Amino acid sequence: LPFFPLQLPQWRQVVSRRWRSGALDAGVQSGGATAVGAVPNAATDRIVGRWLIACSGMVVGAVVLGGVTRLTESGLSMVDWHLIKEMKPPTTQAEWEAEFQKYQQFPEFKIFSFFLNHHGDMTLTEFKFIWYMEYSHRMWGRAVGLAYILPAAYFWRRGWLSRAMKGQVLGLCGFVCFQGLLGWYMVKSGLEEKPDSHDIPRVSQYRLAAHLGSALVLYCASLWSGLSLLLPPHKVMVRSSSLLAHAQCCS
Repeated sequence: LPFFPLQLPQWRQVVSRRWRSGALDAGVQSGGATAVGAVPNAATDRIVGRWLIACSGMVVGAVVLGGVTRLTESGLSMVDWHLIKEMKPPTTQAEWEAEFQKYQQFPEFKIFSFFLNHHGDMTLTEFKFIWYMEYSHRMWGRAVGLAYILPAAYFWRRGWLSRAMKGQVLGLCGFVCFQGLLGWYMVKSGLEEKPDSHDIPRVSQYRLAAHLGSALVLYCASLWSGLSLLLPPHKVMVRSSSLLAHAQCCS
């Protein structure tokens, strides 16, 4: 085509340059939204901070449920631990009776039957109550784990976590998994057979203290990490100092 000043390959180069230039100008005019969205900023920090605060609140809920389970002596009603299988509670009469029979093989039921024999054996309805108490505690613990892990994976993929926050979030997610395993390790201590003992079975006080203490550490770490994103550093320190002073006055 002799009447065209540029041949086809040259036209392609010109169009490519103009397209790149236009895309760059659009990015500058939009405030670099594409680049900014891939790194942490004030908006993403607020979202991550509120998520961590919400997680710390869920940890408090788990502690409260654990206390209620302890007070109602329901913690040993579920005698095995399956991460997925036990999420579905018994529904039929046969399933409940099978679950009740498993409970009857462990020391707590045997000791209760020994002391309360004159009042009659535990009924299936009574067993359902303590079973559901422990079930609610375990399911809430799973919900806490998902509340940490799933949003953390999403925020990580979107690039909303700074390098320092990635380390903190990894530590929190690992700690919440450790907390679940520690809970079963604690319950297991109350299911062990002790032939020479006629005391009512209890979980190890040391494992119980470790389970509660780790929950408090998880709560404090989550709350601190969330506040560090929502408040300027000096305000976090001021609020922490005021809370510490208030606690000392109350004690």
